[in-house]
Amino acid sequence: KVAADSFKKSRAIFAGFNDLQKKKYRLPKIKAKLRPYQKAGFKWLKYLNENKLGGCLADDMGLGKTLQTIAIFATIYPSEKQPSLVVMPRSLLFNWRAEIKKFAPQITTHTHYGQQRDFAKAKKANLIFTTYATMRNDIEILQKEEFKYIVLDESQNIKNIQAQTTKAA
Repeated sequence: KVAADSFKKSRAIFAGFNDLQKKKYRLPKIKAKLRPYQKAGFKWLKYLNENKLGGCLADDMGLGKTLQTIAIFATIYPSEKQPSLVVMPRSLLFNWRAEIKKFAPQITTHTHYGQQRDFAKAKKANLIFTTYATMRNDIEILQKEEFKYIVLDESQNIKNIQAQTTKAA
């Protein structure tokens, strides 16, 4: 009985992907107008979240993956108290801060990077930005924390399963 119920639930979740175009989700208040394909990506991410699934948003470069992710964050922040962690190459730290400020300034951020890292201070922000190297170096601290979401931007940085960064992720 338990296995049959579990199978039914799983089947319903995966069948739900077929109906995503018909689903109605209210878009969050952000300072941007999502294009149709970005709305589809937002719906997909929202559906994954509702069903407690992880996923990989792998659109081509320049199609607004960051904006779609910001839209998801804007559905829960600033009211959500649990922070999310966004891991990225160092070269993107400024871009993420600028994009949040531009599209969803109501979301607070903290950059956890450099010599003066203070994780207690970082946890007070909605979003904690860090780099793959910092994540690897601070894994002892980070693994003890529970985050609402963990986003790995440019996730090809963890493709080598033997690398310490991949193991930390």
